[in-house]
Amino acid sequence: MSLQKITDKLITLIAVGMCVFQLYTAFYMPFPGMQQRSIHLACGLALAFLVYPKKRPENPSLRNVSYLFGIALAVLTFITCLNVTFNWLEMNEPMRLIQPTQSDKVLGFLLILLVLLGTVRVVGWAMPIIGLVFLGYAYFGSKIPFALLRHAGVKLSKLISMGYMTTEGIFSSVLGVSTTQVFIFLMFGQLLESLGGSDFFLDWANSGFGKFRGGPAKVAIFGSALFGSISGSAVANVVGTGTITIPLMKRVGYKGDFAGAVESVASTGGLIMPPVMGAAAFIMADTLGVSYWEVCKAAVIPAVMYYLALYTSVDLKAKQSNLKGLPAAEVPDGMA
Repeated sequence: MSLQKITDKLITLIAVGMCVFQLYTAFYMPFPGMQQRSIHLACGLALAFLVYPKKRPENPSLRNVSYLFGIALAVLTFITCLNVTFNWLEMNEPMRLIQPTQSDKVLGFLLILLVLLGTVRVVGWAMPIIGLVFLGYAYFGSKIPFALLRHAGVKLSKLISMGYMTTEGIFSSVLGVSTTQVFIFLMFGQLLESLGGSDFFLDWANSGFGKFRGGPAKVAIFGSALFGSISGSAVANVVGTGTITIPLMKRVGYKGDFAGAVESVASTGGLIMPPVMGAAAFIMADTLGVSYWEVCKAAVIPAVMYYLALYTSVDLKAKQSNLKGLPAAEVPDGMA
């Protein structure tokens, strides 16, 4: 069996296992926070190493090395995270937090590196560099020449214990929100999208606004608002709706840069469109100590005003450029 097939099978196994685990904990919540978060991180980070990079080298030997490296990183991820899962009670003893064991130091250092490397693979270098800057600030604080920024410095063992063995570092409330709320909502949105929800919303938007002046831009706005309500992801929104609406906008007379701007702004608004919003909404609910439903209710009016302002801007642009809508034959039956 090739390394690619092994990787694909591992991705399926981990993804299914993660979904089952998340559903089980969502219904019953049987695990303490550190256990639940460590399992969630183990599965999510391992999938990042197995799935990314999506484009592998053309050379067969280099491609096999890439798959093997991903598998090795996934195995290391499970080792470091499951150590927390099974030993979190002992790891939280005061003396061990002050004087972590050699294995705690090694596994903690490895997990910090793995999180940074996984972030690089998924979103690029920007976030890892910010993380490294703050880690460097903590460690080299006593050597900073500016008195205003200088501090006593944090020992490497203390830095690792805080990041790896407590809920103040990697296993903080942000990961807790992802574990208990974000994943369930995103899984629901992905399921709805896979069952044709995005096509339904796009056809519905097209039937309602396709005939209006500058119709495709208005379809992009309304379709992105509907799609954003189930995805909570600006990137997924652009991919799901932009591949159709941007070419349509260019066809009726919008410039390419304007069409791309409309789609990107409309898709970004999906992050504040209830019921499934971006991760920040879940963090807000957790930080404020209110239910997620309260955040949803507070977001409705700003979300509607956001899309109303965008709709007005697009309509004025269409009027200024004397742009028409789509031909009636290309507009699906529906609301119109």
